[in-house]
Amino acid sequence: MGSEPLSFRLRKGTREGRQILAPTGPLTSSTTKSFLEAVRSADAPLLVVDLAGVPYVDSMGIGALVQAHASFRRAGRELVLAGLTRRVASVFRITGVEPTFRIFANAAEAEAARE
Repeated sequence: MGSEPLSFRLRKGTREGRQILAPTGPLTSSTTKSFLEAVRSADAPLLVVDLAGVPYVDSMGIGALVQAHASFRRAGRELVLAGLTRRVASVFRITGVEPTFRIFANAAEAEAARE
């Protein structure tokens, strides 16, 4: 389960100052390093992490998301999440990290939201 690959697509958003990072695959202990590298490559003030293509996350994946979020806040930037599957949303609720993030139904909704 943890050996499946994780790929990324980073693109400009439809609005100025926004980028969308769309990972595809599980966010687990074996993929968090590449996830964090992809997050670091984003340079927009607002990064939308579209998790629609992520079927599941483990505790290391949650930790990587929290770490990325904190890093963005320290830099005066914002990282928001979009497109959580039911399974991923459930992990967020169970672990108690859900209130840490601004979470949107999809990337378009996240891009349109005001800061």
